[in-house]
Amino acid sequence: MQKSWIRKLFALVLFVAGGALASHAQPYLEIFGGNGENKVYHFYIDESAGETSSIDITFWPNEGNVTEAELYSNLNRRDQATLYPADANSVTAGDTNGYWGAYALTPNGSGGYSITLPIEKTGSYDITARYKVSGDPNWRWYGGRNAVANVSDVETRDLVVYELQANVIDATGDTPETRSTFKDLHDGTRFNIDYLNNLGVNTIWLQPFHPIGAKNDCNSGELGSPYSIKNLFQVAEHLGSDGTRETAMQEFTIPASAYDRVDNDTLSVTVSAQLFVHEDADPQMVKDIT
Repeated sequence: MQKSWIRKLFALVLFVAGGALASHAQPYLEIFGGNGENKVYHFYIDESAGETSSIDITFWPNEGNVTEAELYSNLNRRDQATLYPADANSVTAGDTNGYWGAYALTPNGSGGYSITLPIEKTGSYDITARYKVSGDPNWRWYGGRNAVANVSDVETRDLVVYELQANVIDATGDTPETRSTFKDLHDGTRFNIDYLNNLGVNTIWLQPFHPIGAKNDCNSGELGSPYSIKNLFQVAEHLGSDGTRETAMQEFTIPASAYDRVDNDTLSVTVSAQLFVHEDADPQMVKDIT
């Protein structure tokens, strides 16, 4: 008898607790029918041809007395990017001038608010939502992590990428003298165009190859991180066979041009690094110029 009473009391506690949790459910962001929190959605369009796609979003505030709900995103607004965007709470629906936009959501009759937005421009975009309730003029925000729409050019689906670090790919040792240079990419040694084509590669992704700063001082001493770039318009001297930037640039352009011309019955090889044409003063970042 006592055990039965305890079981009933425990069931009642669970029922009350469950009801309390249900009445305080968190806002929910649904994309294409699934939970959108912290998810990345990939789209592929031919923007230059005017091709578009779309994304279906439903937001569930899970709260009563909602007076309005809006989607908040920078979707398609890459050209308006800024380091100083407007305060999110000040952005109004229909304003097309800022980097972030608000979009009015339509009630679906079941407690959710929906919208379908076009995907028109390549880029990476955040998606979140907000709502207001009766008696409170302030926006209440979806508390989960933003969803992300990554929009890429349709051609990227066909990329077979080889990630390459020029001073390592044909190295014979780990000293500066035995590291490879851009000359090794076209001198018929182990790494060459035939090798890439046999792998089915059609794109080379070059790891950092610009001049970089020193570890403790920008001008001299042991080299620092490959990402501590000093000059975006030159090729690092240690990637030239004679240790100069001039030679490094020449030896860089030879394989870049050669690979870009390759075209056979299987695959062509291109280089995903920009060739530099720069006539202004050298914009190198240095320290303690005298």
